[in-house]
Amino acid sequence: DVDWRLGDVRDPSAVYDAVSGCEIVIHLASLKQVDLSEIQPTEFLLTNCLGSKFVLDASLQAGGVRRVVGISSDKMAGAINAYGATKLLVEKMFWEAAAMRRRSEGPEFVVVRAGNVFGTRGSVAPRWAEARAKCQALQVTNPAMTRFFFSMDHALALVQYALNRAP
Repeated sequence: DVDWRLGDVRDPSAVYDAVSGCEIVIHLASLKQVDLSEIQPTEFLLTNCLGSKFVLDASLQAGGVRRVVGISSDKMAGAINAYGATKLLVEKMFWEAAAMRRRSEGPEFVVVRAGNVFGTRGSVAPRWAEARAKCQALQVTNPAMTRFFFSMDHALALVQYALNRAP
């Protein structure tokens, strides 16, 4: 059974309420607009990093949580923007929690890294399709940059792997 919880990841009591009674937590909450992260990095720090800290803490405190899966981004590798930097920190926070878990009881912490997932909010695919239909040039951050694309099915399979088989 999946129970979706809507709330503010920046509110520790809301996060605690959301994870209470759960065995598995899949943490997807994130601001992900790269261009906006450069204008308002504090908002990205508060949501992506502090919010993730609240998820980790609540998962440890609530009791009964067996596994926490965090979703990261390919933008964290060689991070050159504020968004990527926040996702790098979130991954390190999950690694820290996993290392602490090896020394004591508590949930397992796993983080997976995806690229651009077609069909998600903020994906470049709709903008590129519209530009192509209008015979316009595709807007890219940097032509030398490598982009990784996932279908929704591939992204879901990655999360399923983290739920079932990842150490």
